Amino acid sequence: MFDWPLLQQNAPLLLGALWVTLQVSIAALAIGFVIGVIVGALRLSPIPLLRRLGGAYIFVFRGIPLLVQLLFIYYFLPRIGLPNVSPTAAAVIGLSLAAGAYTGDPAGRVSGHPRRANGSGRIAGVERHPDARTHPRASGCAPDPAGAGQ
Repeated sequence: MFDWPLLQQNAPLLLGALWVTLQVSIAALAIGFVIGVIVGALRLSPIPLLRRLGGAYIFVFRGIPLLVQLLFIYYFLPRIGLPNVSPTAAAVIGLSLAAGAYTGDPAGRVSGHPRRANGSGRIAGVERHPDARTHPRASGCAPDPAGAGQ
């Protein structure tokens, strides 16, 4: 049985939490998009060092669980001399860094490399379609949604 009076009693608290969640999410996605564009540009750079730098960023921030990143930002960074940040600021920083990694990762695949795509398809058990030359690959045009495949 649902307790409607309890919901009515706590509705202001829940609406306040919803508002903070929306603010943090929008800020983190906006900053993460900017980071992702920069990381994607690094991944598409003709300079090998910049490509590796973008790949390293993606490797680190996609490889470390988000909760560990958030705890590291909030608890550990102040202990090594960086200023304390509020929980909301730590959440925005951590989510922005993670969103930047997820947004910037598909940028390396937008240019499309048929050999890599064919190899990935073979590994997944997908056979080459007989009309593959007449149908454009949609995966080279549309990046993966953030976090797909994780």
